[in-house]
Amino acid sequence: MASRRAARLSAILLLTACSASGDSESVETGDTTSGAVSGTASGATSGSGGALSLDGGAGPGGGMATSAGTGGAGGALNPCIPPGDIPQAEQCGNGLDEDLDGFVDEDCICNVGQTQPCFGGPPSQASLPNCVQGTQTCLPSGEFGQWGPCQNWTCGPTTPPPEICDNGIDDDCDGVIDDGCSLTVPVDIDGDCVDAYCPPQAPYPIGCNIVMDGNDSRGCVANQPGSSAVYFKEGDACPNPICPFCDAGHVSGTLLCSSQPAPAPLNDMNCPINKPDKFYPADPSGCP
Repeated sequence: MASRRAARLSAILLLTACSASGDSESVETGDTTSGAVSGTASGATSGSGGALSLDGGAGPGGGMATSAGTGGAGGALNPCIPPGDIPQAEQCGNGLDEDLDGFVDEDCICNVGQTQPCFGGPPSQASLPNCVQGTQTCLPSGEFGQWGPCQNWTCGPTTPPPEICDNGIDDDCDGVIDDGCSLTVPVDIDGDCVDAYCPPQAPYPIGCNIVMDGNDSRGCVANQPGSSAVYFKEGDACPNPICPFCDAGHVSGTLLCSSQPAPAPLNDMNCPINKPDKFYPADPSGCP
């Protein structure tokens, strides 16, 4: 009887620590990305952290399953980090988040309308008996289709609360701060007048860092609020349709995309370009 009471007390203490505001956490991955998850901390947690259950669903023979990892600056253990889950290269077509950025198959091309099973938590939890896969749908993104958010996956009686972006707290108790918030998309396109797109899982452009080849002093970045498309233009002329290869320009750099609407339009502060004369209209028609 005493051992049962002790186990129960340990479970309550661990659950309380996992659902705290996150002031004692210092676990960060250094990445700027990742899909939001939802629920409460009264059951199991998922995301890129460990399964936590009081109903015996995750541990062998019942009881509470926890995983200890390195915690805050004081060396406290964090029960939310599963063993063996380290970021790896994302693999297309398996519906898992190998790079632990909170997005599933985010860089993978698919056929628009196609669906696949997916799991928004760490891959090590996908096969646990108290976890259930969700579904993601291929959505239009520029010229190709890309996978949308992984929806309706669960772990235990509830999934963890959603991550709140930019508050510096691990809200969903998965061991990663502000995951599921943003993705860095590479830009490497030939031309003076080109479009780049944020993917469906992070459809809102919130910043960029762009280099435009060529000698014209003018550069333009146009983005309609709420649109995933960003238009880049150097100078005041686009290629002639009769001679598209006559355009020898090149646009390179990165586009920062978020799962939440941008707090401000793209501008010289959040989206610098290498031109002395810069323009940031909402519509391409506002470019020189």
